[in-house]
Amino acid sequence: MSRWFDRLRFLWEEEIPPPEEVPRVDREEPAGVPTPLRGATRFAVIGVVAVSLMAQVIGVHLVAPVAAAASYCSTCAKQCASQCGPKNPPCITNCKKMLCPGCL
Repeated sequence: MSRWFDRLRFLWEEEIPPPEEVPRVDREEPAGVPTPLRGATRFAVIGVVAVSLMAQVIGVHLVAPVAAAASYCSTCAKQCASQCGPKNPPCITNCKKMLCPGCL
């Protein structure tokens, strides 16, 4: 009966890997950029991309937060009129397109 057990021993016993195949576990940090800096950079990049995508989807102007003010359009129109002169409508229209596109 022991011959049968010797032949079937591989079914319940695991092979021991040779010493050169054992993976080394290093406790040291690998060379290069430190882990906290990589984490902070990743967090910042994900935050910037998320805010940019959110702004595009919702339609918020992140560049000009003063566009939400009630008197913004009148102030912008006065600035364009003072820069271009009151008798130059093409310049005023172009100025409004460039400086305050939300007011047109």
